[in-house]
Amino acid sequence: MQSEAMRFLTEEQGNEVSEAVWGIPLSRVSAHAGSIPSVAYVLPTDSGVKTAISKQLSQVASFPCCLWINEHGIWPSCENLQLFETVRKGLGELRSLDITPFHVFECGEESHLSSLLSLVLYFVWGAVLLEPTSLRIWVFSHDEWVSVSGVEKASLLTPRSLFSKFGLKRIPD
Repeated sequence: MQSEAMRFLTEEQGNEVSEAVWGIPLSRVSAHAGSIPSVAYVLPTDSGVKTAISKQLSQVASFPCCLWINEHGIWPSCENLQLFETVRKGLGELRSLDITPFHVFECGEESHLSSLLSLVLYFVWGAVLLEPTSLRIWVFSHDEWVSVSGVEKASLLTPRSLFSKFGLKRIPD
C-alpha cells in the first residue's frame, strides 16, 4: 500500500527542513544534540528487541517527525540494501537511499516509521530521528548505541522509560 503523506527528501531538502525547524543544518545536528541534555544507551543485539523498540518508539514519537539515514555500508555483512529498497518501494519511493535519505512521517504513519527504523537497527546503520514538536533528537550509531537529546530535560523521561523497559544499559555521561 502506497503512502499518501509520507515524503522522501534529498539531503538538500532535508537540510532545508532542519534549518527551518531547528535553525541548524543537518551537518550540525549531531553536534547540537551533544550540546543539550541527553541520555545514551547501548542498543541490543537481539532482533526481536530491536523490533519491539522500533514499534514502541514509533508509538511515543511526536509527529510529524523526520528520519535521516546518514550512514550505511559501514558493516556490509549486516545489511540487505535490496530488502530496504523493496520496503521503500512499497511506501512509494523509487529513488535510492543515496538520493533520498531523509524521510518525513506524518500522524498516522507510525507503522512506516517503525518499519524503517527496524531496518536501520537490523542493518547497523546510522540515523537521526528529529522530533520538531517535542524538540527531541535521537541519534542511532552504527556502533550500536543510541543517544536522545532534548531541549527540555522532561522530554528525556519518555526515552528513559522506553529503554529501561527493555533493560538497555545506560552509557554514563
